[in-house]
Amino acid sequence: MTGIKLSTVWACPAIVSVAFLAAGCAQSGTAAQQPETRRAVETAPADLQLACAAEVSRLHGVAPERVLPVASFVEGAGTYRVELLADAQRTGCSIDQNGNILSTSMA
Repeated sequence: MTGIKLSTVWACPAIVSVAFLAAGCAQSGTAAQQPETRRAVETAPADLQLACAAEVSRLHGVAPERVLPVASFVEGAGTYRVELLADAQRTGCSIDQNGNILSTSMA
């Protein structure tokens, strides 16, 4: 025999395996740090979306349960644009942050 103990020979592959596992864990952690490709968009608060829906319902004679907000975004400083479906017809509403309706439109 060469003087190498059998227990030492079996320990080497175990150490190499642990090293590979540690390297794999370290690399998988870097993927979570990559920048997101999706951009955050600020939407109108729910109460403002519902205020727009109520106003479109009232002005255009559509039953309230038939008006559904489908999208919203910041239109300007302190104002939002809310897109709605009223009886399956696209409509829109501009509203300020205090709940004042600025305009409505029926497509």
